[in-house]
Amino acid sequence: MGYTGIKLNVKLNNDKDVDSIKKIFGDDNCIEKVDKGYASIGEEFVGIEDFEEVAAEISKTLNVNILACLVYDSDIAVMQGYVNGMKKYELVRSAEENVDTNIDDMAKDFFEDSNAEEIEKVIDKEYLYCEEMFYGLSEIVGFELIH
Repeated sequence: MGYTGIKLNVKLNNDKDVDSIKKIFGDDNCIEKVDKGYASIGEEFVGIEDFEEVAAEISKTLNVNILACLVYDSDIAVMQGYVNGMKKYELVRSAEENVDTNIDDMAKDFFEDSNAEEIEKVIDKEYLYCEEMFYGLSEIVGFELIH
């Protein structure tokens, strides 16, 4: 069995967003890390079954962008971007299905300090394990997208 994990990466507008996220979850430990203007919420507080609803609700309530990153059994990688409570981007990589998104626009909403062409190269590579895509993206964007 391969790696399975999920992480919501909340793009912070200001320091108050961290306290607001903690209030939503009712737990000061819901944020694993704050790095490069993002707060990360891990699988202890969001699951594979409900991450879309949680990401949309937090994005809408706090008016923040959220990048949801999911790997299932090392075979499926999903990256979704939420803006104003709506899923604006979805990228899926698996043996059965590849769903693409507009990387240029996604980079503007989530990775403005990164090169969209570099991001696209990492996404388009063939990987034995799907989580490797997120590790490569993490190096480019400067923070950990998934464990």
